[in-house]
Amino acid sequence: MNTVYFACADCRVLVDAGYRWAACELETPGVVAHCARVSATAVLAASSYWAPPNDSESEWLTHQVLPALRAFLVEHHDHPLTYGDVEEVVGLDPVAVLSWLDVGYSPEITPRYLVDILGFRRWSEAVEWARSRDPRPWWWEDSETNDSARTKFQEIASRAAQQGAPDGLVGHETAPSGARR
Repeated sequence: MNTVYFACADCRVLVDAGYRWAACELETPGVVAHCARVSATAVLAASSYWAPPNDSESEWLTHQVLPALRAFLVEHHDHPLTYGDVEEVVGLDPVAVLSWLDVGYSPEITPRYLVDILGFRRWSEAVEWARSRDPRPWWWEDSETNDSARTKFQEIASRAAQQGAPDGLVGHETAPSGARR
């Protein structure tokens, strides 16, 4: 089973839905289906999904996954949302995800994350940051994918600079250590 996400294509933002917990508590009862439009209201009303067992194995859901997901659903409530694995919500192009922002508890590090969350405006900042991480972002080691990431970073950073976007929402020292891929 792959990690599953909720995604807003309008904003190009996605969030971890909680892996098997989402499958059991949302897919099985028919609240969501892969590749289908999602009702944020229905997900927010799925009481069993929001109430995992009170044990150590569920702490990651209770304290990490579900709070980030609830914030996403509230913020994107009226947007067209979908559910599925990353290829289903972002697309089959392996570099398509580079344009997306993961707002989950353990986000995929993408160029969009580097610009929107860390506030980087120069590729050299991103390189310095990535070199100091273990593991490095999933796109780091492959030169072709790294080139695609650099190009996408430069597009996003240029757009952010033109729009006068503030630097970073999170301090560099508090950023996640890397991607899961």
